[in-house]
Amino acid sequence: MKPQQIISILSAVTLLFLIIYQSFGLWQRFATEKALLQEEIAECLQLADYTDLSIRMQEIKQLEKIEHGTMTVDAGMTSSKMKGSVSVRYSADSLADTLQTMVRGMKRPEEYHAMAQLTFRGIHSGLDALYDISMERVDSLLAVSLAEHRIGLPYHLYRLKLNEELPETIDSASFIPIPLFQKTLWSQDHKHKHLPPAQSGFTRQIASIWISSEGSDFLYPYEMSRRMAYYLQVTDMNRLVWMRMSGLMAFSLFTILLTAFALFYFLRILRRMQQIKEMEQNFVHNITHELKTPLAVAMAAQEVLADNRTENETANPDHLSIIGQKLQELDELINRILSLGRIRHLPDPNAVLRLSRALQSVWDDCRVRMVPHDSLTVDVPDDISVRMQADDLCAVVQVLMDNAIKYSAPPVQIEVCAVAHAHNLVTLSVTDHGRGIPPEAIPYIFDRFYRVPEGDVQSVRGYGLGLSYAYDLMRAYGGRITVKSMPGQGSTFTLYFRN
Repeated sequence: MKPQQIISILSAVTLLFLIIYQSFGLWQRFATEKALLQEEIAECLQLADYTDLSIRMQEIKQLEKIEHGTMTVDAGMTSSKMKGSVSVRYSADSLADTLQTMVRGMKRPEEYHAMAQLTFRGIHSGLDALYDISMERVDSLLAVSLAEHRIGLPYHLYRLKLNEELPETIDSASFIPIPLFQKTLWSQDHKHKHLPPAQSGFTRQIASIWISSEGSDFLYPYEMSRRMAYYLQVTDMNRLVWMRMSGLMAFSLFTILLTAFALFYFLRILRRMQQIKEMEQNFVHNITHELKTPLAVAMAAQEVLADNRTENETANPDHLSIIGQKLQELDELINRILSLGRIRHLPDPNAVLRLSRALQSVWDDCRVRMVPHDSLTVDVPDDISVRMQADDLCAVVQVLMDNAIKYSAPPVQIEVCAVAHAHNLVTLSVTDHGRGIPPEAIPYIFDRFYRVPEGDVQSVRGYGLGLSYAYDLMRAYGGRITVKSMPGQGSTFTLYFRN
């Protein structure tokens, strides 16, 4: 397996692990947020009940028919559990003052002391016998309390009479079974006092309130006998929890997407580096071949000259011409390679050239290389000028013409067209009808040493330097070069000059 494949697999595994880890973390946070929401709802239910008690205490002051007396909540110490002793004198003023003092000192359900719970249940029992609960008011107070906590969930409130007294506490090994009530004393549906749907049981306790195993039902026994209770059913709780976690979920999604993008970008760079390595290897192979071929021919000609000189003491002009030609090819190859790494100096960027006159030598050279039935059509008006050095302009166009000839099957057909546009823009296009360029290779043809893959053997000689050289020259003069190509139909290279 290649290293790039191994890295790709490791990246995919890393991304999958991150998704699993984030999902697990979100699920854990969901459970925590849901538990906090349940505590808030339980607190709202208790506050609604306590506020109703305070209001009823104020109303008692206005009723002269009620006789005042003493109400005592007794508790002591036995071998099985601890009890205390709380005594409350039942008078309108003292009860109201005592209740209001307790309510003001309580913040959250877990902060209520056990004695305070006993006291409230005792007050509830005494008051309920004299002054009945207004469930409409409790329901209204509950709605206000939920709104203050930004809990906008639909709910249904009941007042139940239970089958038996509830235990003080529950643990994980026990639960309160369902059904647990005899009848419904009040519900929000005033016409039909229907019973709440059965649940699997209550397995969690917050202060004096039991919560069902599904987390949406709350049972609150509010008086001393622990057989009278509020029963609250809340719906769409999970939806509210997810809404509260929307920011965290968005951040988790952003983290996953950012990591995926980073891994994708890293793999893309790695693939690009692999392509560059392959291009360098191909370049070394091609340049070695191109250097050895003229050297071998020159050495063979030199050996022939040496043999002839030994026999005749005269040199064959043809052999000398071959040696000179091959040495010239080597010189051109070396100059082209050196030009890629040289920082070009533009001595006169304001020099104005007429395209038709500056490129005439290029057209003549191409026509000399063409064979019968080949054609070159040039449509360059005499009045079109560009700002570019003559040598650089000819070098760029020569590269395009060389490629058009090399990569076209006989008969070669090339069209050259120059157009002057608005805003001092001039375009020069070179169109051939050759083999074309595959779409996947077009983004890389202007890279150094890149050649369109043709298998292990390249059918056309080259170094992968010409288009890169032309691209750098056009950029140096503030222009650009583009290409449009279809495999089997040919290519069109367009030069853009900004005058």
